[in-house]
Amino acid sequence: MSQDRTTAVYAAERQLSTGDQLSDDDVRVVHVQLDDLADRYLSAADPLPAEGHLLRAVLEGELIPRTALGESDPEGRQPVTVNVEQELARAVQVGRRVDVWAATAESPTDEAAVERLVTDAEVIDIRETASAFGSQSAVTVELLIEVPELPDLLAAEGSAAVLSVLPAGTQQP
Repeated sequence: MSQDRTTAVYAAERQLSTGDQLSDDDVRVVHVQLDDLADRYLSAADPLPAEGHLLRAVLEGELIPRTALGESDPEGRQPVTVNVEQELARAVQVGRRVDVWAATAESPTDEAAVERLVTDAEVIDIRETASAFGSQSAVTVELLIEVPELPDLLAAEGSAAVLSVLPAGTQQP
């Protein structure tokens, strides 16, 4: 007679972003042997929490730790969308850290001044849209950024600056 010593817990059905609220479509039940660690993960014996959201990204297939859920971002970051007109580097993915750079020029003939506006922001969503004729596309990247970085980023978005989103730690272009 064999004894089943596994525990039913929730695992991410797909990659989940910081700020997501869990739904049945986001998780699957897996049976794993956790022994004394079972209380660290969301038990499938309980319904998903009705309140709260993810405090960090959870990778596809990852068991969902109880510590990944909470009421607000513990770092006090704010979600902001950034529109970029160029293709993103492959390293820019949901859950990764990025820097946001702005290039501005006084006139089309002047050399652009380049400045890093945001450092180490977390990517929580990426959306690509195409024009009605499909000839021009834009990318919207949703980020969690530190509150002190908001004014410079919002000012750049409201100006003629060209914004670039690059993997965190990139040196000045």
